[in-house]
Amino acid sequence: MKNTKKVVAIGLCIIWAICLLGCKSTASEPVQSAETTESNVGAESSTETSETAATTSEPVTLVVSSAGTEDEPGGVGLTAFKEKVEELSDGNITIELYFNGVLYSAELGASACIAGDVDMVYTGPNYLTDGSPWLSMFSAGYLIKDYDHLQAVYGGEIGQSIYQRVAEEQGILPLATYYLGARVIGLTEDVEITTPEDLAPYTIRMPASDMYVFLGEALGAKVSPIALSELYTALQTGTVDGEDCPLPQVESKKLYEVLESITLTNHWLTITWPAINLDKWNSLTEEQQGWITEAIEYGNTVCDNASLEQEEELIATFKERGLSIYYPDIDAFAEHVLNEYLSDDEITADWDMDLYQQIVDLG
Repeated sequence: MKNTKKVVAIGLCIIWAICLLGCKSTASEPVQSAETTESNVGAESSTETSETAATTSEPVTLVVSSAGTEDEPGGVGLTAFKEKVEELSDGNITIELYFNGVLYSAELGASACIAGDVDMVYTGPNYLTDGSPWLSMFSAGYLIKDYDHLQAVYGGEIGQSIYQRVAEEQGILPLATYYLGARVIGLTEDVEITTPEDLAPYTIRMPASDMYVFLGEALGAKVSPIALSELYTALQTGTVDGEDCPLPQVESKKLYEVLESITLTNHWLTITWPAINLDKWNSLTEEQQGWITEAIEYGNTVCDNASLEQEEELIATFKERGLSIYYPDIDAFAEHVLNEYLSDDEITADWDMDLYQQIVDLG
C-alpha cells in the first residue's frame, strides 16, 4: 500500500513538472511575440514620426522690408512672391510686406536683416560690401553686359556660389536676383553716341558717390555729381549736358521734357536681391524652404517680365514724344569701361579676379 502511494506521488510530481515546463514554454512564446510586435510597432512609429517631422511645418510669419514702391517691378515681384508662397503653403507661411522704406531704408535694410531685426529684405551687392569686400566688383559698369548675361551668371552655379558665400560671410542669404532695369545716357542735344569717344565733349550728371563718378568718367564723359532732386533744373539750365538714369526714372522725374536724345548704353544693370536672415532660413523646415524657393522664382519671373516690358514701352513712348533713341556699340563701351577699372589697382584691390573672369567669360 505504501509503495502504491509512493508510486502515485512520484507520478503526480512528474505530471506536475511536465505541466509546469509546458506552461513555461507556452508563456515564453507570447512574450517573444509581444516583444517582436512591440519592436515592430516602435519601428513603424519611429518612421511615422520621422516622416511627420519632415513634412509638418509649424506656421510662420515672415516680415519683409523694401525701400521701393509697391507699383514698380520690384514691388510687383515681391507681391507676387507673397501671394504665391501663401498659396503654396496653404497659409502655413504668412508674409508681411512693408514698402517705401517704412521699416528700413535701402542703406539700413541689409544690416537690419543680418541682425535679425527683420526676416527678409530687398538688398543688393552694393549694400553688402562692408562684410564681403569682393562684392565691390559688381559696381563696375559692364561686368554684366545685358539681361541674357545676367541670367547666365545668376541662374547657374556662379550665382548659387555667390549667394552661399555671402551667407557664410554675413549671415544673410540672397535667394534670387531680380532685374529692375538698365541705366542709360540722356542728353539735352540730339546727338548719336556710338563709342566712349563720342561722350568726351559732354558733362553728365551722376549720383554723388565715388562709385558712380568713376563709372561716369569710365564711360568717357566729364562728370558733375548732382542730387536727383536738382537734376531737372540742371538739365534745363545747361549746368550739365546729360544724365545717367534708368528709363523709369526718366519718366517719373519728367526728364524727357528737357532731353533731346537717349542712348541705350545699358552700362549698369540695376538688380535687387530678396534675401533672408540665415538663422531664420535654417529654422524653417525643408518643406517651408521649398515653398519659399518656388515662390521667389515665381516673383523673379514676374518682376523681370515687368521690367523688360516697361523698358520697351518707355522707349516707344519717348519716341512718340519726339526723343531720338540711339543704340551704341556695346562691345566698344564694355571694353573701354572695364579696362578703366582694371587699370586702377585701388579699385580692384578687393575683387575676386577668378570670379570676375568667370563672369566676363559668360558674357
